[in-house]
Amino acid sequence: TQLAGEFSGIGAELSSNEDKRIIVVAPLDASPAQKAGIKAGDRILKVNEEDTTGWTVASAVDKIRGPKGSTVNLSILHERGKAPVNVKIVRDTIVIKSVTGWVKNFSCEKGSCAETSGGLPIAYIRLSQFGDKTNDEWVTTVSSLNGKLASKKPAGIILDLRNNPGGYLNDAVFIASEFLDRGVVVIQ
Repeated sequence: TQLAGEFSGIGAELSSNEDKRIIVVAPLDASPAQKAGIKAGDRILKVNEEDTTGWTVASAVDKIRGPKGSTVNLSILHERGKAPVNVKIVRDTIVIKSVTGWVKNFSCEKGSCAETSGGLPIAYIRLSQFGDKTNDEWVTTVSSLNGKLASKKPAGIILDLRNNPGGYLNDAVFIASEFLDRGVVVIQ
C-alpha cells in the first residue's frame, strides 16, 4: 500500500516508544491528522475506545486506517499535555509523494552557508521511497527545478535519501541512471 503512494487513513507516521505506547512520529502535511491538531510526539492512548497499551505499530495502523469518509476516534495525550483529549478524525485518501524538491540560493563564507538572494543556486531533491509513482514524480520534480534554475547551472545538488526504506528495484535503477551516463547500475 505504501509503495502505491496512496491509501485511506488519517495521514500520520506512527511508532512505539519504550513504554510500548503508540506515538505519532509526524502527521503528513495537509492530512486529516494535521488538520485535527495531531502533532509529532503525541501519544495515542485509545483508538475507538480501545486502549492501545502493548499494541504493535502494525495493529495500530490496522485500527486507525479505514475507508475514506469514515470516522476514527482517538484519545491523544499531547507531548506536554496533562490530560488526554478526544479527537474525531474523518479518514481521507492520503497521497504520499516520494519525490520533492526545491532550489535556493546560498552564499558560503568560512565554512558556514546561509540562504541569500544573490548566492549560488543549490538544488535539493528528497527521495523518500522507490514506489509506483517515483519515476513520474522524479521527472516532474526535476523539470520544475530546471525551470526554477532559469538556465543557470546549480552550484550543487543534494540528493536526500535519508530514511528511504527502499522499494522497487526498477525505480532505483531509473533514478541511478539519471546520474550515471554509462556502465552497469545493478548486477544481480
